[in-house]
Amino acid sequence: MTAAVLDNIISSRRVWLQLPGVAVTDLRRSGIDLSGPQALRRRLELGLAADPDPRREHFYEAVIDGHRFYFHVLPRQRPGAKVWLLARWPAT
Repeated sequence: MTAAVLDNIISSRRVWLQLPGVAVTDLRRSGIDLSGPQALRRRLELGLAADPDPRREHFYEAVIDGHRFYFHVLPRQRPGAKVWLLARWPAT
């Protein structure tokens, strides 16, 4: 398969996530950079297009402000959603 075919397959599975009141926990070892979790929280509250991980339920990738985020949305909890940020790297 070519990269273009793979991009079309991935984008056809894209979902819209909107999670008002979401709490984002950064599970990466560096607690210094707070811009990642804050950017993810803001975009999830407003809504963003994300690519589901085909191997793991409730795991997603999304591009925000030039970075790719990999995160897990925990099953719905009251009063708001909880998200674990697992990785962030520059989008290419």
